[in-house]
Amino acid sequence: MLIGFPGGHSLDGFYAGLGPLVSKEQRAHLLFFPVDERVGASDKESNGKALRKALCDCGLANPEQVLAPLCEGMADSCLKAYGRLLRTLAPEGADLLILGVGEDGHVASLFPNKKEIAERGDDWLLVSDAPKPPPKRITLPPSAILKAKEVWLVFRGQEKKEAWRKFNDARSDAKDCPAKLVLKRKGPTVVWADLE
Repeated sequence: MLIGFPGGHSLDGFYAGLGPLVSKEQRAHLLFFPVDERVGASDKESNGKALRKALCDCGLANPEQVLAPLCEGMADSCLKAYGRLLRTLAPEGADLLILGVGEDGHVASLFPNKKEIAERGDDWLLVSDAPKPPPKRITLPPSAILKAKEVWLVFRGQEKKEAWRKFNDARSDAKDCPAKLVLKRKGPTVVWADLE
């Protein structure tokens, strides 16, 4: 089972609750990956490194079960190899994507009104002008959200109230609020909102 997790702080405190829900037998069949990465593999701010630590600390995974880009820069060759690896493991799409929603409605590193939101291919994308630092990062493509067998979309914290409003505004679309990509899916989608 291939499961994608967000970076950032959307799921702080969430991981510890997962460990007891999954048996040891089930854990052996799980693989995890970050849905985007913004720095090199050895950087202390690496989403892959943070995900590996969180999942290992809660007992849900061993380090080798967390698949993160191994490159030190956001090189095109690295993101292509990483995308190929994930597509080989799950050609029909990830079993589960958990996506934290940013203050502006972004998910992964798919930001509002940026060209990446319109991409139609299956290759991971190099983002060169993200509105948050660092500007250069890699992200899963919109097609990964559409193809995943299940998606959980998480709005967490008071600072996400505007994103929640945009998500529920019939006048906005995925270009304005990338979280709305989930509304184009055919598979199960769970939307969690805790805006306190």
